[in-house]
Amino acid sequence: MRRYAEGVGAVLERELSFRPKTADDDAFIARLSAQAFGDFDPTAGPRTLALTRRESVLTRLAVRGDERLGFVTLELTDSGAWVQAIAVIPSERGRGVGSRLMAEAIRVARPRARRIRLTTAQANVEAFTE
Repeated sequence: MRRYAEGVGAVLERELSFRPKTADDDAFIARLSAQAFGDFDPTAGPRTLALTRRESVLTRLAVRGDERLGFVTLELTDSGAWVQAIAVIPSERGRGVGSRLMAEAIRVARPRARRIRLTTAQANVEAFTE
């Protein structure tokens, strides 16, 4: 059984890739933001979408083929980089997608920032359980 699980994990890892946000991703980001952050901020959907449109913000999506699995927004500032939002679709939570998105944010930020910050709502312990 363990060998099977390792094999499945390897397949899932190979299939997961990252790409920059495009305008076609706006509805996905707004919908997932509202779902993931709505308990903490009722305006999370439009607010996160507006964030992704800032010139200082980079947004990367985790995808498997054409399926969007999650996103991370990274704001670049004079003092470093700030992960402003990270969200994963419910069916992919607990499967390493969030961890891989964080690794992607670090990879993208590293050449531009010496320091990377992440903030989350205190009640959002799910952000740290993956």
